[in-house]
Formats: sequence, C-alpha cells, structure tokens
Amino acid sequence: MSKKSSKAGPKKVAVKVYDASPIKPSFRAARSTKAEMEQFRSDLLHIVFEMQPMTVRQVFYQATVRGFVDKSEAGYNKVQADNTRCVRRPTTYDSVQAAIDDTADLYRKTAQLAAHKLFTKHMNGLKTTFPKWPETNPC
Repeated sequence: MSKKSSKAGPKKVAVKVYDASPIKPSFRAARSTKAEMEQFRSDLLHIVFEMQPMTVRQVFYQATVRGFVDKSEAGYNKVQADNTRCVRRPTTYDSVQAAIDDTADLYRKTAQLAAHKLFTKHMNGLKTTFPKWPETNPC
C-alpha cells in the first residue's frame, strides 16, 4: 500500500494593508490678508461702539450673528485675539557701543531715582521734625 504524504504546503492568506492615516489634516487654511484683518477689526470695533459696553463673549456672538466668524472655538479665538498681550523679548542691540550707552543711561536714571528717593525720605523726616514746614515746599 502506498502512503500519500499528508503534508500540504503553507496556506497563503491575503492580508489587506492600509496606509497610515495623517495626524494633521493635509490642508492649511489660507491666512487672511492684511486688508482682510483690518476690515475684520473695523467690523468688530463697529459692533463694540454700537453696543458698548460689551464682553468678549458678547462681541463673539454678535460677530457670529452678523456672519463675521463661525460659531466655533476657532471663531471665538479669532475674536478674542488681540495685540495688547505683553510679549517679553530680550533687549538686543546693533552694536556693543549701543549696549554700553543704554546701560550708562539706565545707570544714571537709577542713580537719580535713588538720590530722589533718599532726598524725599530725608525731607519727609524733616517735615515730621518741624511741624510748621512752609506750605510752598514742593516736596
């Protein structure tokens, strides 16, 4: 009797491979032009002058109703953003001499302020020592 081999070759399984999905959208919204930003600020100012006093949220809702911004977090941020925030930047100079000059000016101003405070403190002490100090004294 002949034996047939029961060994069959490995089975081939079709595997579908997917590409990785992007983390961020592949498009970027176009930035507003300078003219568009000026018009937007003008529109917001018009709303505020028309209905003042107003909170930022109230201005946002008015801008939404008038179609200036979408009713979304991005729209709110667009209304809320302004140029009044304090930006800290290090002082930089074009030359070493400019840095030295600025430092010297600051030193003089600081010394003058310290002398003025010391003088004022001394004069205030004299006022308490001499109750009949002339009223014409500028100190």
